[in-house]
Amino acid sequence: TTRIWNNPYSGQIRLVGGTYSSYGRLEVYCNGQWGTVCDHSFGATDARVACRQLGYSDYSTYTGNLAGPSSQPIWLNNVTCSSTSNCLATCESCPATQYHNCGHSEDVALGCDRGTVRLVRSGVFSSTYTAGIVQIYYFTSSSSTNRWGNICDDTSFASTEASVICNQLGYDGASFYGRAGSTTSYGTDTAATVLDDVNCFSSSYLTLQQCSLSTIIKSSCTSDSEDAYVSCYTTRIWNNPYSGQIRLQGGTYSSYGRLEVYCNGQWGTVCDDSFGSTDARVACRQLGYSDYSTYTGNLAGSSSQPIWLDNVICTSSTSTCLAYCESCPSSQYHNCIHSEDVALGCEFDSSYTSSTNTLSTCQYADSLSSVTSSIAAIIGGVIAGIVVCIAIIVAIPICICCCLGVGIGAAARGSNRTTATVVTGAATTTDVVAVSTTTTNTSNLAAPPPPAYDQQPPPPAAYPATGYDAEKAPYPPQQGYPAQPGYPPQQGYPAQPGYPPQQQGYGYPPPY
Repeated sequence: TTRIWNNPYSGQIRLVGGTYSSYGRLEVYCNGQWGTVCDHSFGATDARVACRQLGYSDYSTYTGNLAGPSSQPIWLNNVTCSSTSNCLATCESCPATQYHNCGHSEDVALGCDRGTVRLVRSGVFSSTYTAGIVQIYYFTSSSSTNRWGNICDDTSFASTEASVICNQLGYDGASFYGRAGSTTSYGTDTAATVLDDVNCFSSSYLTLQQCSLSTIIKSSCTSDSEDAYVSCYTTRIWNNPYSGQIRLQGGTYSSYGRLEVYCNGQWGTVCDDSFGSTDARVACRQLGYSDYSTYTGNLAGSSSQPIWLDNVICTSSTSTCLAYCESCPSSQYHNCIHSEDVALGCEFDSSYTSSTNTLSTCQYADSLSSVTSSIAAIIGGVIAGIVVCIAIIVAIPICICCCLGVGIGAAARGSNRTTATVVTGAATTTDVVAVSTTTTNTSNLAAPPPPAYDQQPPPPAAYPATGYDAEKAPYPPQQGYPAQPGYPPQQGYPAQPGYPPQQQGYGYPPPY
């Protein structure tokens, strides 16, 4: 899946839905919407052009099964690129000029070489990690010897190189880095060291492929204690948040920040009333950590943000989702202000092996609740209408009879009775609607779509400065996706990304 840019240009491409940043469903942006590419006539040359547009040196595969949602358009078909093309936009107009009979089962799934990176802890990989020992997938002349390996933290590995790794993972640079032997936080990684003398000339580079690399490993780098680790700024930005998803914002490190929850199409904060250690542990485990380190602080949210949750009470620290503890928005009235927003710090214990550190079914049943509310509102309206009609029909004869028999005063009393009947009907309507706000049990719902992350950031010239707090700027909605957080509006995208020149690396093919 993908990092989301809030000002995509027509012809921009991305990879979505894959486990790693270099593999996913190929999508192209045009007519204000992301769409897919049909695999009719899509071949090796087209795959190579797309991967090079994304900043890679070549493709590894262009087949797979990563069908897009049925609501997405299929923008391109019969793409035919020449070997000199440097972006898909020069190969085929968008949308395709000819009629196509493609279905989403024919969407192109593209894998690009090389330098896919990931973070591991105690030898375990998770796409939710923002810090860990760096591993890179090392390609050799024989596919049977391709493998994951470590990078040596030698004298050339510094903040610039660490930031490039975080950029490649989809973050805003590195907050710190170091040797695995200097900390026990990430355990020991026994993979072989495959890269040494990594030297990047700019922290705005998109991938390690743009840096100078060596596959000749010095004797001083053979120890696992020399493996490089990094910690990246901020939590991931996901392009299709589900109701009940949480994140940490505004902190210096990815594991500490203001706790926010997504519901009703908007990110909001959590009030610290009744928020305790059990709730903090549940939230941290939902984010992929083993436990909390603190749940107090001063990271007030924007005054324009709603406060979605109050008096959160999780009954067991073994719960995996905050969504199971409190409905969103909170069903009760609250008197919270943003100075009471929960600031949460999480930690990772290398001995923690629970499988709960992956995103699962932490989703509120918004769609079910909204349908229930709509049905209840309709039923309530019908009931109210019937009551009003009956009241009118009954009242008219009463009024006539009273006027004829006892005079105007009695007619007035009959009118009062009519008004009381109407009010009673309206109250009945309100009661019916209120029933629909009951929280729906989500335990049997299907898992939410995978979070969208692990993708290449925008071109270097538009990449935001390290440490930028995305909460200080509004998030414009993207076409075809729900409103979502992103990076500050980036002006002046070229017709295609202009990647900085790649440095010749030892053991790698010459740059294209």
